[in-house]
Amino acid sequence: MSIKTGGGRIRQISRNQTVPEFERQVLQYEQGLIAEPITSRYGIHVVNIVNKITGEQLDYPHVEDKIRGYLVDRASRLAIQSYIYNLIEVADIQGIEVGFEPSANIAV
Repeated sequence: MSIKTGGGRIRQISRNQTVPEFERQVLQYEQGLIAEPITSRYGIHVVNIVNKITGEQLDYPHVEDKIRGYLVDRASRLAIQSYIYNLIEVADIQGIEVGFEPSANIAV
C-alpha cells in the first residue's frame, strides 16, 4: 500500500527513508500528535507519532549477512556501471549525448 492509497499513513520509518527536511523535523518529537504541521517539499503534513522505538546497535554477527549482501550488491552495481561505460566509450553512438561518470555514486 502506498502512502497515497493508504490515506497518507506511513507505517514505520527509519533514518534516510524520507526526504531530509521531513526527517529533521519529525525525528525530534516524541509520541503523540505534533502541535504544528511539518513542511516538506511535498507539502504540509499533520503528524501523529503512535510509537517511537529507540534503535540499538546490533552485534556484528547479527548484521553480517545484511552487510555482506549490501557489499555484494554495491560491487555488482559498480561492475555493471563500469561495463556499460566501457561499451559506450567504444560504441559509435550518434544522435544522443550519453553522459555519466564511471566513478559516479550509485544510490542503493
